[in-house]
Amino acid sequence: MKNRIKELRRSQKLTLQRLADQIGTTPQQINRLERGDRRLTTEWMERVASGLGVHPTELIADESDLALRSGLNSPESAPTPSSPHLQVRDIPAYGEIDLPVLGTARGGSDALLFNDGEVVERVTRPSLLAGATQAYAVYMTGDSMEPRHQALELLYVNPARPVTHGCYVVVQKANGEAIVKRFVRRNDHTVVLEQLNPHGELHIPAQEITAIHRIVGSVEHA
Repeated sequence: MKNRIKELRRSQKLTLQRLADQIGTTPQQINRLERGDRRLTTEWMERVASGLGVHPTELIADESDLALRSGLNSPESAPTPSSPHLQVRDIPAYGEIDLPVLGTARGGSDALLFNDGEVVERVTRPSLLAGATQAYAVYMTGDSMEPRHQALELLYVNPARPVTHGCYVVVQKANGEAIVKRFVRRNDHTVVLEQLNPHGELHIPAQEITAIHRIVGSVEHA
């Protein structure tokens, strides 16, 4: 199946290595997916789309489908008798500047201060968060998760997505801080997280954590 991975990657000025780092694979694997040498399964579509910050279907969409998506919020795009196909397509709108950015950097630390959920600003909602009413974004701070996430990178978070082993998460703590790490495991007493730089595991008492939310995508943001 022909796909648009290379086109979307180049439009965002991402190298094979950079995209691979963002979704936890190798440049060779991305190259095989782009050329169609490896089947683009649903799992791979979700992983690659999260790294590119797009809806998974956009990896295989043709030009007419993209035009339809981009015009969903305009009055001209409302369903009419002359365009019955719009009435049966369940494509969520996106692109509104309504996604809240939470947390402010805490000096001398890689932690964010959440200030009881105070909204710092609002940014454009990416397609992968269309319809996700609890979604939010945070700015990465510090270098503890390099090369996966860089300082000032904007991270998209969807609390509705399940947290699984190996995924990247925002961990909110009872003291008002939040940190970005990789989820390893948890039990009734301890949450185990992975840090990349320097590499190591963090063992945090479960009672110190109020929420663990999955990061579903990111974009460089100066």
